[in-house]
Amino acid sequence: MIGKRVGENLKKVRIEKNMTLDNVAEMTDVSKPTLHNIETGKTSPSIDNLWKISSGLGIPINYFFSKAGIDFELVKQSDLHPIATENIGVTIQATFNTSVNDNFEIFKISLSGQAERYSEPHVDNTIEMLIVARGALTIVVNDESHTIRAGELAKFDAQVGHRYINQEPDDCEFYCIMLYDNTR
Repeated sequence: MIGKRVGENLKKVRIEKNMTLDNVAEMTDVSKPTLHNIETGKTSPSIDNLWKISSGLGIPINYFFSKAGIDFELVKQSDLHPIATENIGVTIQATFNTSVNDNFEIFKISLSGQAERYSEPHVDNTIEMLIVARGALTIVVNDESHTIRAGELAKFDAQVGHRYINQEPDDCEFYCIMLYDNTR
């Protein structure tokens, strides 16, 4: 169960950083009871809480899905890890299992027709790259809209809030690659 692995890895990194649940709650703006429920596997965190936790602790979000000792990893459609989101018509799936020292993460994101999602600013010096596989994606960064069509790529500094919008009636599918500064 993915929620159990997320909780185990949260507890592991918290202990490695010699932190209490109170410390993590303060750094991440996620309540202590919510963190406890995640660590014990009682609940699976939403994508918004995972972003808060990963940003607050300075680790990639995919770390929470990681297993130890990966020399080669092939990800099949059936291996993708769904991440809960409160946005209607939005599906977010984590791809590779990431270690705490990796400087990238990849997500597969699908937006049904007319769906949208706001993303909070990421940690400093984060670059986000988008590869649209199907449909057309409108991304709003710094109050500027940009449309990316299937087969096109884009990148931007992700330490500002941004919005993904599918203005079309058909579904849009894209890959989001997050590149983090290795010096953090």
